[in-house]
Amino acid sequence: MPISSEQAAQALREVEQTRALSSTLYGYQKASPHLFLWGLIWLVGFSLNDFFPSHINLVWVPLDILGIACSTYLATRNPHARDEPSLSKMNQIWRWLGSILTIMAFFVAVQLVMQPTAERQVVSLMMLIVSMFYVLRGLWGSSRMGWTGIALAALTAYGFYEVRTHYDLWMAVVGGVSLILAGLWLRRT
Repeated sequence: MPISSEQAAQALREVEQTRALSSTLYGYQKASPHLFLWGLIWLVGFSLNDFFPSHINLVWVPLDILGIACSTYLATRNPHARDEPSLSKMNQIWRWLGSILTIMAFFVAVQLVMQPTAERQVVSLMMLIVSMFYVLRGLWGSSRMGWTGIALAALTAYGFYEVRTHYDLWMAVVGGVSLILAGLWLRRT
């Protein structure tokens, strides 16, 4: 029995919905280990900041290098996975590294222009920039990443104005634990 044009159109809509959902879930699966990694790095880094405030560079430079190296490894461990099938895996790695360096350069440029005077301003600025990228990712089809960014921004702003002592421990919990929880949330889908 032949199908009608309405039935064919409905079947095509369902195929497209399934493709979109599959793509979103695949993206969540790829993002989950990165959220665990950076959540752990933020948890350790901000905790150490609180206990050793005069050694911020000694804490964060190695942690950032480790995080970038581990993120690169995570991105390359599945040789068949590609964000854009038309690009080689190596081109995609360079795009991600370029994106990370661009974000870091933007952060440094904002600091040079705005010249924040307190460490909590610098920390909050970085968290808000990271939050913005999560929200933007959410707008491009990863709603859970968007909600993660909104929660991170709201908790950062709350802590900036309300947490008077041990702000770095607050950020360890807010930044680290919220990313780890988001990684669990994405993995469960």
